[in-house]
Amino acid sequence: MWDKDSLADSTQMRLGDESYGLSILATYACETLKFNDNKMWTRMGPIFRGGLRIALGSHDKLYDSITTDETGEDFADNLQKKQKIQYAWKDANSDWATSQDVTVMATGTNSSNCASRRDNMTWQNYTSYGRLRDGAIGYYCYRYWNDL
Repeated sequence: MWDKDSLADSTQMRLGDESYGLSILATYACETLKFNDNKMWTRMGPIFRGGLRIALGSHDKLYDSITTDETGEDFADNLQKKQKIQYAWKDANSDWATSQDVTVMATGTNSSNCASRRDNMTWQNYTSYGRLRDGAIGYYCYRYWNDL
């Protein structure tokens, strides 16, 4: 593979800069939204400063097995059924055979704006939430679930 032995440095990423740029980043990988080391914003701040609206990932472990093969399909199906993005992610990663640890992160102009963006964004309405870039970001917030 072209990326064998490559390392992605999130402090060098800036997603969503173009008017048609990335809005929703979903990563099925361990510790992409780790927060218990107090470095979440150090890692994710540069990524959000480009205008990314919401990020979905894990704060600890995500497992891969035959019971998780449908995770992406379930997530897409949940989005099409107008579930809130955070709950579409939570539900898609709930698995009877493994304990998944998932996280959702958003930014806002302040605490309540951030919570509103995180809690109410859907696939159908995400463009109604303006892109926040650079100094327009006043707050970041996240929600997580353990052992789904």
